[in-house]
Amino acid sequence: MRVIVQRTLLQRWLPCFHSNGCHVFTEMVPFLKPRSQTFSYSTTSTLPDVRVNTPAAKDTRAGILPNFVFLQLYHMGILHVNSVPIPIPEGNEEFNRGLKNLERIAPYETHKVGIVYVGKGQASNEAAILSNTYGSQRYSQFLKKLGTLISLDKCDPRDMYVGGLDHEQGADGKYTYIWHDEVIQMVFHIATMMPSKESDARCTNKKLHIGNNYVTIVYNESGEPYSLGTIKGKFNYVNIIIEPLDQVSNAVTIQCKDDVKQILEHVSTTKVISDENITDLVKQIALHSSMASLICERLKHNVFYASNWLERLRQIRRMKDKVPVNRKLNEKLSQRSGEKSVKERAINADFDSSWVTDFTEYC
Repeated sequence: MRVIVQRTLLQRWLPCFHSNGCHVFTEMVPFLKPRSQTFSYSTTSTLPDVRVNTPAAKDTRAGILPNFVFLQLYHMGILHVNSVPIPIPEGNEEFNRGLKNLERIAPYETHKVGIVYVGKGQASNEAAILSNTYGSQRYSQFLKKLGTLISLDKCDPRDMYVGGLDHEQGADGKYTYIWHDEVIQMVFHIATMMPSKESDARCTNKKLHIGNNYVTIVYNESGEPYSLGTIKGKFNYVNIIIEPLDQVSNAVTIQCKDDVKQILEHVSTTKVISDENITDLVKQIALHSSMASLICERLKHNVFYASNWLERLRQIRRMKDKVPVNRKLNEKLSQRSGEKSVKERAINADFDSSWVTDFTEYC
């Protein structure tokens, strides 16, 4: 199904490419190799395997790599790279700052999700919920099936997304779970795996992470209803409530703010699912909820949501504009075209339009 969807999108995009020039910037993204191999995050270097040896971790793969799509377009002649490469200026501080900003934008989508365990009599007690250091056996099995258990002290945040967890001093625990495929990384901030300190009775260190996540998974075994806002946080848009039932089944419901209620209407009804399949459902709901929350948060600031790939492309264009050889060209275009779109400027210009690197307007 994923291959069919991507092929359909590809067919939709292909007629829109200009034959006289298009630049595509691509970068390898991480994928999980078999256990006998290393955990690789690039084509040029490998990192030590940070996974903890657990049989519950499963390899996951997506349908098509973006690199493969670009390779086919390039060799079939659909993309014609006919412009001369622009040398990187030496000693240009403005350009170097842009390069550092580019490095801060991951070449894959990132999401962080909080997880808390609610025991008997804790449904309305924030401090008690956050202070839990363990849960039931069913809760432990649920965590094991979420993804891959990793050691935080072996993680390099430049290659693996940890969502702000401390990977040097161990202030946020030694381990956590992550889930990812070739284009997405999701890290789980799990309260029971973070250390509780006697000097921090209100667990502000745990709340620093979980209270600032858009989505929180609540494993509720208290027997009482759990309310949105029990763990106070400015950015907590969605709670995914798991209530274990008899016969190894669970009731899954969501609580969300009015901002995202309409977007998440398709998952608003309570669903009953087995222990075996609950993690797949919860991860999908968490991913959809995180995306919806990101979109709503950006709209509050009158900014449209853009994927990390588009943000990287925009940053590359900004860096290119800082190169002196391009400034005169851009100024000439601005004077001649006024308020015309990028596409119209390229068509009306008397010179090669291969400088147009942002082809998103054609989609």
